[in-house]
Amino acid sequence: MAAVLMSTAGCTKFLTEEPKTFLSPDTYYATEAQMQDAVNGLYPGIPGAYMAGLVAPQHTTFIMLETLTGYHKRNHAGDMRMLGYELPLSDDNGLLDNSWNGMYAVISRANYALNGISNSKASVSDETRNRFLGEAHFIRAYAYFFLVQCYGPLPLTTEPVRAKSDIVTELTPISGIYDQILADLEEAEKLLTVWNPGDGHVGLGAVKSLLAKVHLTMAGYPLRKTEHYAQALAKAKEVAASGAYTLYKDVHDIANSAKRNKEEAIFTAQYNKGNGNSPMHVFFLPYYAGWDAEQISESQAFGGAIVPSQAFINTYETGDKRAQEKGWYYTSYKKKDGSGNVDFPQPFVYKYFDADATTSNNCDVQFPMLRYSDILLVLAEAACQGGSTSDPDAINAYYQVRNRWCPIPKPSSISFDDVYKERVWELCFEGKNWFDMLRTHKMLNVSNGRVVDMIGFTPQEHPGFPFTEENLLFPYPVAEKRLNANLQNITVAERLAL
Repeated sequence: MAAVLMSTAGCTKFLTEEPKTFLSPDTYYATEAQMQDAVNGLYPGIPGAYMAGLVAPQHTTFIMLETLTGYHKRNHAGDMRMLGYELPLSDDNGLLDNSWNGMYAVISRANYALNGISNSKASVSDETRNRFLGEAHFIRAYAYFFLVQCYGPLPLTTEPVRAKSDIVTELTPISGIYDQILADLEEAEKLLTVWNPGDGHVGLGAVKSLLAKVHLTMAGYPLRKTEHYAQALAKAKEVAASGAYTLYKDVHDIANSAKRNKEEAIFTAQYNKGNGNSPMHVFFLPYYAGWDAEQISESQAFGGAIVPSQAFINTYETGDKRAQEKGWYYTSYKKKDGSGNVDFPQPFVYKYFDADATTSNNCDVQFPMLRYSDILLVLAEAACQGGSTSDPDAINAYYQVRNRWCPIPKPSSISFDDVYKERVWELCFEGKNWFDMLRTHKMLNVSNGRVVDMIGFTPQEHPGFPFTEENLLFPYPVAEKRLNANLQNITVAERLAL
């Protein structure tokens, strides 16, 4: 019996000890290298939430954000309801699960990183520790900014979850979520000192740029706190005056690997050929019934996830380089064997085309999450405040973006409509246009090129489904509603008012 008891006691002790190789979140941040690894691990989650898809031809949140606008069209059969052609979205839409879970995973990791780095006793310089903390604050803010625009009120958590009692289920109102976003970004603004690190890490320029976009969004719907126009303008002017960024000079530079983290790139997803391949090239490869994709590319994956309508391309002004053949769109391409051109039945997206990937099937084209052109147009729009402006800085910001692709005389004043149309043209296929529609309740009517009210308008590519108030927020994912009663039985109108 004694032998049995000794054996049992020994087994119990073995089972209750932590494995010697296990590093808990509370003990991980013991060296600078571990802190760096933890912060580096935050970055992939942001584009991952955009790009995570389902077993279907390029069904991802990124593609859904483009199809929702009604500017473009799906090129082949798929779940049209899932992608937002048939509105409203359903709470069992798997893309909502992907984006919700993806962004909350980023937030959770950021919470652990902020807590662990702040409390670590490791010998790390203040400058280094501050840099790590600043990056984590920015990334948490970015994730919450995405979620609040999509869903409105959210469960707000800023501490690591170590027990069931730490799980937050109460909904924080929209204004409270924005308060947290601003707090994170303002803290990052204090902690970061380098404007543009140039290596893919967040710098002070990215923080100030996101602050400008957050303030502009707060000035619009649903908060309508118009005093934030001035703050958006001030932050955007800081970015413009910094000299840290310059506009791309070639229409193809957005897909140029040599421009990665340089010039216009403020915050981008980092991809490597053969290891974490970029999806940007294959998303938009020509694909249509009866066509052999291998005529121009090694990739046999579905392309043509979304294509521009000819009506959308026609809204660009005559002479605009973006709308010209092999600008940001194309209608033919030389066959791999050199025997001639493949002519497409409609235009496809050339914006992210990677010639090297057509033969290697490896792509590292960046996904632009913040570009300098975006911030210049934020500056211009913030000065307009829904009307017009003759502010010379705003005019110059607008003119820089507009004139580089489509030379025009420099205007003496600009209007909201001028800036808004340029945002639609410039930021198309970057996941930005839908959020512009939400905060302004405006959109481009591609049939006549005019800016119109979004609510009540039926876009060309959503026949029979006019936009309504119900479309202004995504439904909470059904899986989350089952876990959290606070997400149930609350209407979009109630959420927007909360």
